[in-house]
Amino acid sequence: MKKGLVVVFMVCLAGSLFAGGQQTGEAGKVELELFLQKTQLREVWDAQVEEFNATNDAGIRVVQTMINPTEAIQVLTTRFASNDAPDVMQHYPTKSAFKLLIVEDRLVDLQNKPYAAYAIPSVVDDIRHKDGSYYAIPITMNMFGIFYNVNKFEEYGLGIPETYAELIALCKRIESLGEVPFIFDDKFTDFPRQQMSVIMALEAPKETWRGIGANEIDPATVPGLRRACQKFLEMREYTEGNTLAVGYEQSVEDFVKGKGLMVMNGIWALPTLNAAEPPFEMSMFPLPADRAEDTRVVGGIDTAYCVCSDTKHPAEADALMDFLCSKERAQHLVDVDGSPGTIKGVVGGAEEIQPLVKATAEKGAAGWVHYNFGAGGDPELERLAQKLVVDKDVDGYIRGLAVMVDNTYESLLQFKQ
Repeated sequence: MKKGLVVVFMVCLAGSLFAGGQQTGEAGKVELELFLQKTQLREVWDAQVEEFNATNDAGIRVVQTMINPTEAIQVLTTRFASNDAPDVMQHYPTKSAFKLLIVEDRLVDLQNKPYAAYAIPSVVDDIRHKDGSYYAIPITMNMFGIFYNVNKFEEYGLGIPETYAELIALCKRIESLGEVPFIFDDKFTDFPRQQMSVIMALEAPKETWRGIGANEIDPATVPGLRRACQKFLEMREYTEGNTLAVGYEQSVEDFVKGKGLMVMNGIWALPTLNAAEPPFEMSMFPLPADRAEDTRVVGGIDTAYCVCSDTKHPAEADALMDFLCSKERAQHLVDVDGSPGTIKGVVGGAEEIQPLVKATAEKGAAGWVHYNFGAGGDPELERLAQKLVVDKDVDGYIRGLAVMVDNTYESLLQFKQ
């Protein structure tokens, strides 16, 4: 941990909440809270906050609050309900929890802020409302795919699958060689939900998922939904042990130790994987569709910054946003994270993800399916995906999805107004 930096780790709610932007800081300084939920980038934000605190001439001192992403939404929900919001947050602007904050008027419209001009306009358009408003400055894009052990693939003469049938054939071939094809991390609900969202995106067009989310299409009438559930379960036949006992960190450790040749995850896992120092070369390929021509890389806006409307120091919050969203700090984050940047002039993206970047350029991209559901949908989608792992009840998943839509679609319609 860097000297002079206060990092607050919250692992539970009790005793961990404190008022954002209202602390007694160093004499004569305004103290701001920066809330972060991407722990793999801790060192980036350690360095950037230390730099900001040492160089800003506006009398501002920033204190970080960093929460594991599996706990962050619950913590934020409790804090907003208690009128204890942070000043500036790192969040995900297409998530239902973020949309709910917009509906409840808890975030600042950033469209007229000077630092809004730093972001690539076409990316911002994805989160812009009809009146032109938007509530986050995107810094990176995410992509989801399959990490694989390049050395083992080359040793065994294994090719990259271009169709889903070829992926299953690859799994069978790997098993015949005495190796484990996949590592799945189903212990924390967020990961199976992400994987299900990716599979679903390849099984029906985005208009179908939008219609389901708006309660205009009955999920039971969509064959692609049943097919997605079946694929979700079928791929888990090519793993070893109880996936419900494997969390994110364990999946990284198992993959690096060679206990499986593939792991499904987003490019945001790359810093954690590299930090574990794998003794082999890694690369990625997109989850293939049934037909090669239908394969799309699934992804969307990832890291973004926003300002909470409850902040008592809006000018100071804007100064911090201007710093965080600058080309220099965005480039620093991209260099470590490996994700494609969304700030003008930022270049890069890790070598390991270039096959996904290339596939996106050639075949296009697909958005996350769960972005089409209303505020409050994510927790239920997480529960349903993990429940599907447990009971393998495809019909139960489809019924549960319909119930979730009934409970959330009105918030989606309100958000779109």
